[in-house]
Amino acid sequence: VKQHEFIVSGGCTICKHCGVPRERRKEEECDEREIPDPPSTSSIEPAPTTTTTTTTVTTTPPPQNPEASAPLAPPVSSAGLRIFQIPKRMGNDGEATGAGACIGVVDSSGSMRPYWKDVANYYNSYMPKENLVTITFDSNPHLCPSNTLDPDDLRAHGGGTTNLSKAFEAMDEQIAKLDRKLPITVLFISDGQDNCAGGIATLEQRMQTLAGSCGRSITFLCLGIEQRFPTFISMHLRELYHNTQSTIPALFLIEYASDKAFYNKFESMRPYFSAAKRRVVSPPVHVVPWK
Repeated sequence: VKQHEFIVSGGCTICKHCGVPRERRKEEECDEREIPDPPSTSSIEPAPTTTTTTTTVTTTPPPQNPEASAPLAPPVSSAGLRIFQIPKRMGNDGEATGAGACIGVVDSSGSMRPYWKDVANYYNSYMPKENLVTITFDSNPHLCPSNTLDPDDLRAHGGGTTNLSKAFEAMDEQIAKLDRKLPITVLFISDGQDNCAGGIATLEQRMQTLAGSCGRSITFLCLGIEQRFPTFISMHLRELYHNTQSTIPALFLIEYASDKAFYNKFESMRPYFSAAKRRVVSPPVHVVPWK
């Protein structure tokens, strides 16, 4: 109720809201007094709530060049991930052509007997069979026409003393027979225990007669077995032959021979068994995964 609220001011009793004297008021209610309205339910702010929003992202293929004649293979999609693949180089017959030639130079001397089973099994499993040449060696080099090493019979491939320089002379002969434009990957496996013609003391001098890369594209991989492997062998052979990726280690060393150690090293070398070569896509295509 808007009742008058009287105060004494200047000796008179008046309503502090409308100013009417107490004795002259006509009504009990004051027309000027403001009574605040009771709180409205509409003005009460609701308690904060947690809202979960689910966003669905749809991956759309990037715009294609209308003038390009499908230079890329169809994208492989899995859970929103898109992978664009450059097609393999195709020969005249429509078959994918090989990446290059591989030459295995494998120590089969008597000192390799403790490791031979693992060497043979992993060599047979990992080396590409296309354009492969396999040379085993002890005091003399031996060509392996089947390109398959017998893990149970070292003597089928050698078993005598070790002459490293002769092995690479035989490799030079095989390289000379290959097309000069063909990229070559060489895998050399040995414990490095040369004991012919003066042994390790004369090895560096004997290797000076080797032909080297002769301007060919050669990737040289060296798998050294056990800690006694002389590092200078891998460094010297790399300087002679290797002229592709500088990031490839000069030596893959198995310090303590075991099946697991051979597995790990062959897995590390696997990407290099196929020669890398720059590809030209014509017309050029710009593809980015975030569009």
